[in-house]
Amino acid sequence: MPLDRTTARHGLPHPLALLYDRLNQHDPRVKLAELLRFAEGTARFLAWVLVAEAAARGLPKGELRGYMKPGAGFGFFLHVIESAIHQRRARQDGFLRALDGFLQDPAWAALQTFNELRNAAAHLRLSTSTETARAVLADHRDAFQQLLDGIAFLTRHPLGVLRGARVAFDGVVTAHWFACRGLSLHSGNLEIADAAQLPSDQLLLIDPEARLALTLAPFFLCTEQAFCWLDLPNPNDVGQRSSYARPLSGDPLLAGTPTGLFDATGASPGGLSLDAWLADSRQRGRLVPLRLDAPSLRAIVKSAAPTQALEVQSSPAAWVIGPEAPLASASERAPVSEPSIAPVPWLPTMPMSALPVPIMSTESMAPVASERPAPALVNLPRRMLPVIVGAAVGTLLAGTLLTLARSNAAPSREPIAVGLTQASSPPVPGPLSSNPALQQWVQAWVPGLDRLDAAMLSRYADAVAFQSMSRDPDPRFILGRWRERLHAGTFTVDLARSTWYETVETDNNVPAACRTLTGADPGVTVVRLEADENGVPQGRANAANGVCLRVRGTYLLRSRVVAGRRMICHETWHQDAVCRSLPGISNRPHGR
Repeated sequence: MPLDRTTARHGLPHPLALLYDRLNQHDPRVKLAELLRFAEGTARFLAWVLVAEAAARGLPKGELRGYMKPGAGFGFFLHVIESAIHQRRARQDGFLRALDGFLQDPAWAALQTFNELRNAAAHLRLSTSTETARAVLADHRDAFQQLLDGIAFLTRHPLGVLRGARVAFDGVVTAHWFACRGLSLHSGNLEIADAAQLPSDQLLLIDPEARLALTLAPFFLCTEQAFCWLDLPNPNDVGQRSSYARPLSGDPLLAGTPTGLFDATGASPGGLSLDAWLADSRQRGRLVPLRLDAPSLRAIVKSAAPTQALEVQSSPAAWVIGPEAPLASASERAPVSEPSIAPVPWLPTMPMSALPVPIMSTESMAPVASERPAPALVNLPRRMLPVIVGAAVGTLLAGTLLTLARSNAAPSREPIAVGLTQASSPPVPGPLSSNPALQQWVQAWVPGLDRLDAAMLSRYADAVAFQSMSRDPDPRFILGRWRERLHAGTFTVDLARSTWYETVETDNNVPAACRTLTGADPGVTVVRLEADENGVPQGRANAANGVCLRVRGTYLLRSRVVAGRRMICHETWHQDAVCRSLPGISNRPHGR
């Protein structure tokens, strides 16, 4: 089935999704370079998976060494893929059966084409002009789509890490599964049962149909903070560089990453030499039969599934290398009317009465029995709690400052229009229902978070103060983060208890992204959403407090009106948000 653009970005294994995401470039020369990196990264990923399977099946040491060449490049990885597939053809129990016919697939021919293109570029046989790059991209668009379609099967095979394995009183081994798909390093935190024999803290690739899991160490590493893949240095390299590399060029390795090959026994944290690794049979990868119970396997498969069904996607994945430029920024777009709130085919209807509406749910995340369910909720899928940050103290002060300013000021200014006539701004935070137009705008924003389209992008300023990030990211990044979090859990908003107020742009609590928004009408509207996020791990796990899986409190939206359109310039969790899944823990979760 053809791979669409959204699924390529959010459904492919993490390293390939990262490389694909980098293709959305304005400069054709940069785009072409990123395209070749994606193609080579795809070859590397498939080659190391096949080598991991061969090692698990007892490939002789000499042949295994032949697959692990220092300084390997694109052409060598193609050789590994071809050789490994031929070598396993006689088997009837091959892992990832889709690879059996890969050498006859157009994707294989596309990889060879991109390798030739890379060689031409490396040996300066390809002009580096913008015109040449644009023409080459246009000529290779179909080949790129064929490559993507040929690896679409990877979206059906979960990639991730088990952590925190423990034996329950009844002898059942439980653990937490962290998916490594899309743009998120750790997408979700699923508790699974019957995880016996599956190793913890090693990257695993799962074949649900064959009910097998393949351990990928030492060919891939997935630490708490980074993904790396094997990149063996030359033994004569005086630089003593690491045996691992990050998928994106220029990304540094983190402290603690082994310089040698990952030691599965844990005896050598710094890693092993290739000779030492080959000599130790305990280091070989394993193919482990899955004993997971049915709900656990379904949950893991769901964690690898594309965010949306393919049939509702319209943009082919190869769009990113076509003549079209990346989506224009907000300032470049012509003014558009507010999108209607008609139901989207793959989302439930959002009633204007703000009744509970599940947008996407997770089977295993039921509300805590002792907690009274909040009334009038607008539910959303989860995966959004990146950063519980401070726009916090400011929100309370903002109301006070606004009250003082208005009590001493001349006549209040006209309310800001958002397509509909708004109620007059209250002097202090008032119920969201007192401003029907603003409430309608929020109701359209909430389900739209799970879409990455022009209508949603038009709701954001060019640069938005987002969570506690040191730099103001663009809307595409923010919506991408939302989609990842909403795929993994639920984000619930109680509109009946949410409030709003208007403040001045010179307020010290208003982020610079809001104060400097070009062409904006006077004033900043602050919406305080009563929100609850469930099922997404917040912060880093530690022995003292574990991982927060439920946060409740105030989520802030700051917006201004530009050319008649309301645009978000800041969003974050308020400091009053607390972790509900760890009673007694005073520290708030930190977003990632």
